[in-house]
Amino acid sequence: MLFALTVIILIFMQPLFVMAQSNSSIQRPEEDSREYRGYQFGFNFGLFLPSSYSANYYNGSDGNENNIKFIFGNKYQYEDLYRLLNVADTFFVKQFPTNMRYPPTASGGLYIGFNFNRKSSMFIQFNYAKLKPHDVFTVEVDPKDYLTEPDLRLYSISGVEERINIDLGYSRSYPVKDNVDFVASAGLAINDSKVLKAVINIENTEFSIVNVYGNHSYVPGSNMQEYQFTQGGIGFGLHGGGGFNFNFANNFALQPGVILYYNNVNLEGYKDMKFSYYFYLRIIALNIL
Repeated sequence: MLFALTVIILIFMQPLFVMAQSNSSIQRPEEDSREYRGYQFGFNFGLFLPSSYSANYYNGSDGNENNIKFIFGNKYQYEDLYRLLNVADTFFVKQFPTNMRYPPTASGGLYIGFNFNRKSSMFIQFNYAKLKPHDVFTVEVDPKDYLTEPDLRLYSISGVEERINIDLGYSRSYPVKDNVDFVASAGLAINDSKVLKAVINIENTEFSIVNVYGNHSYVPGSNMQEYQFTQGGIGFGLHGGGGFNFNFANNFALQPGVILYYNNVNLEGYKDMKFSYYFYLRIIALNIL
């Protein structure tokens, strides 16, 4: 699906390249003599700061697609937990995390653009990040009827998510010095997210809270059928950003900058539009073709 979407975007961009190239030659012929015109290819390296709103998809609460009740509500896994926790009577989840976060994550990818002249270009870029939200939840063990300190225990809950950001846009450069430009860009932001893991860890034992058995309850040793399905999908929004282009010998450039995203992520129950940031260093080879 992502490959097909990319092909469609590239097909869509081709007539825009041709049209903008034609307009550029009519309106600014003096700039065609410069050596900035042509395709450019680059690599992005940076730090992705996604909105923590969708990180709560992994907090295990009852209303979530993946929830702790899948483990605590199963007879056989409850018995396993009973032994692990060394319980005398009963136990239950006292509190779920309500403010899970994605830590800042390294992200890198590919940049493809076309310079009409020094000042204007169109581009598409792909950036990949593996996100690992994490927090703790509270379990109360053997609650007492009389006044005493409750036995509250903290255990980790976490997830692993792959996300690809696809940015289609237009950029405008403003010369600052002979070889330095300020670059502003904006356009369409597309993302593809995929949940790889959602787990809790209790007494050094990991339990997946992803229900792969559908409407059936887990029974150990029964060779139950596991359903293969994908959690996540395509999200949309807008992006805008800015940076500085340091041009070297008209065929190589470095561009540090920042991109601001306003988009949604296709995770069930957490699809509102939110802001995210990407701080990057782009290495660009100019006039390749």
